[in-house]
Amino acid sequence: MTHDAVAILGRVPFLAGLDAAQLDTIAGRLAREDFASGQTISVSGARPASGPRAGLRILAAGRVELAAAAGRGQTMRPILLSPGDHWGELELFGLGSRPTTARALEACTVYRWDRADLVDHLQANPDLLRRLRFLADTRSLALGAHLDWLAQNESLKALTRRHRFFLARALVPPALLAAAAAALLAAAAGTGSPFAWLGGLLALAAAAWGAWNWLDWTNDYYLITDRRAAWLEKVVGLYDSRRETPLSMVLSVDLSTEVLGRWLGFGDVSIRTYTGQLVFRGVGQPATMAALIEESWRRVQEQNEREERAEIGDVLRQALQPAPAEPGPDMPPAAATPPAARGVGLDHWTFQVRFEEKGVITYRKHWAVLLSALGLPSFLILVFVGLLGAQIGGLLSGPPPETALLLAAALLLPLSGWWVYRYLDWANDIYQVTPDQIRDIYKKPLGREIRKVAPLENILGTEVDRKGVSGLLLNYGDVITNIGASQFVFHGVYDPQGVQQDITRALEALLARKREAQKRHRQGEMVEWLTSYHEQAGPSGAGRPREEAAPPPADPAPG
Repeated sequence: MTHDAVAILGRVPFLAGLDAAQLDTIAGRLAREDFASGQTISVSGARPASGPRAGLRILAAGRVELAAAAGRGQTMRPILLSPGDHWGELELFGLGSRPTTARALEACTVYRWDRADLVDHLQANPDLLRRLRFLADTRSLALGAHLDWLAQNESLKALTRRHRFFLARALVPPALLAAAAAALLAAAAGTGSPFAWLGGLLALAAAAWGAWNWLDWTNDYYLITDRRAAWLEKVVGLYDSRRETPLSMVLSVDLSTEVLGRWLGFGDVSIRTYTGQLVFRGVGQPATMAALIEESWRRVQEQNEREERAEIGDVLRQALQPAPAEPGPDMPPAAATPPAARGVGLDHWTFQVRFEEKGVITYRKHWAVLLSALGLPSFLILVFVGLLGAQIGGLLSGPPPETALLLAAALLLPLSGWWVYRYLDWANDIYQVTPDQIRDIYKKPLGREIRKVAPLENILGTEVDRKGVSGLLLNYGDVITNIGASQFVFHGVYDPQGVQQDITRALEALLARKREAQKRHRQGEMVEWLTSYHEQAGPSGAGRPREEAAPPPADPAPG
């Protein structure tokens, strides 16, 4: 049991860096527990847990669902735990704000580190205490997060902000301004001096400035799920952005700290991909965060390897049947999805900003972009129509009605053409996500057309930018897709986070089709090889190499 416990402890992020002897010492302190599928493992509340069975639990095998009780009108996303994950740290530090239930989704093996012994070990090892406290903070934020853009079956592993040092640094200028305001108020107390008004205004400004900086700090998050790493940045009323990269695209995880960061316990974690890097700047316990990212990355790779081994096992079981059958309805060859037709989605002359046809999702720029383009011609048309109505109604003096109509027609005709041109220019600029490509089509009416096309499989990451008050209120912005050394930018699209998810789903579907095609190809090759082997090794083949034909017997000698 100790050997198994040491192996699983080596995958626990807050124990990263401990040598085999230290892990073996910890393993000797653990108690093993086995649970059946559907069984409740633990129920914890807000108070620090106590008792002989309280403490930290580390999952060694199986899957566990960790669900926090939701308040009225709330839905809390459960956290799915895999081998190497742990829970119970919230209650250890008194961070659990609501009852949390751990339930086995399948047969599970859990190692329990009893509270009393855990506390003694952490007090003797302050560095481990700080790491576990950091992970408890990330778990607390994750359980209370409302991230509707995550996939339905995606599990949030950790959620954190920049270190509190950066909040304190941002609050220094407002604090100095507040001190100056206090000094003015103290100097002007009881004198009725105008400086009292100035001090009051400065105090209000300092409070607003400090509240703004605090809110700005709380709105920026770094997160890890079982699929991706992401950075969420938001400036209230001005800017909303999400940068992310799939864990399957990660090449390496790097750690960078400076002297001040090492003293206070923060640093930068860089996640490198083929085209660049996603940087978690100024996070607390950067070594623990890096270990958490590396472990999540490793699990994605292991899951892919398990799926491949399972596919190979299925092929072998099918091929080793007594009479292997030719591929038929049970094993249809996987046909690649054909590229969508060139003109799909180009003939919709409506005000729709998103529509789907024949597997192709087409986006136009937001109505706000259209309205800004149509604003001037629409205004001029309304002005001329209003003047014409006033002229015909006798409210204005001017030329005879016939002359006024001819003049209005002469003016309204080019204005209407201008309006239609602006609308066609908006309608012709489209972005598309097909089953295997993304497209950016830019076309001027009666003018130049530019098409940019890139394969989905070359996508290495996506970003979402919503800037300005209008972008936040009307929910539109830019979706930036990194492809090799270049970028595809979907400018001004409605619901950019939804567009980002459409791209992600299309990429995942493409990769799933490719894996299925590879599986079918391997299956066909293995069936062919094993069938040939059985033909050679079966009864008719005698299981031996072919022998050369013996020469005919020589004619007997005469005599």
